[in-house]
Amino acid sequence: MSCLRVFVAVVVSFHLVGCSNENAATRKEAGTSDPNTDILHINDARVRKLLGVFSVTDCWAYRGGSTTAASAKKRVHSEIVLSPSLCHIFDIDIPEPCYQITTYAHLNEGEVPTEKYKALSNFWGLGTERTVIETLDIAKNRAEIDSPIVSLEIMDDNTLWMGYDGWLYQFTRKNQIVK
Repeated sequence: MSCLRVFVAVVVSFHLVGCSNENAATRKEAGTSDPNTDILHINDARVRKLLGVFSVTDCWAYRGGSTTAASAKKRVHSEIVLSPSLCHIFDIDIPEPCYQITTYAHLNEGEVPTEKYKALSNFWGLGTERTVIETLDIAKNRAEIDSPIVSLEIMDDNTLWMGYDGWLYQFTRKNQIVK
């Protein structure tokens, strides 16, 4: 009789940051709202370091989807914005987004992946050299952060990956909002 080991995605850690929409309302009431300093109200230094403007530098087909190769390649050189006041990626705009970093343990041979784990690039054979996978999850508000609208894989502070309709897009930093 064979035994099937069920893997429950182990979330090693996460950093829930101050969502700018909640902080902005509080600062506005207190008379201290300033869009030029909103970055200071994101309370996780690692997330602040990831915010900025990125360029799509490459894309690879990694599984089935309805996006054609021509449509995917048209996105190369487009810009994405990650800031306290706006997350803009392709046709997705999230005003005053909430950011969270989630760290996933490496999936061991024989363990059955969860649906969240299947969305990670290493499940599809890309970036398999990593021992942990970190994602920058982006949602409209704190209540929705466990089901983010967008989840970007953090390769390093200047490189992010995003799987989108069968294509893996690489984002490379153009500039940083805060150092």
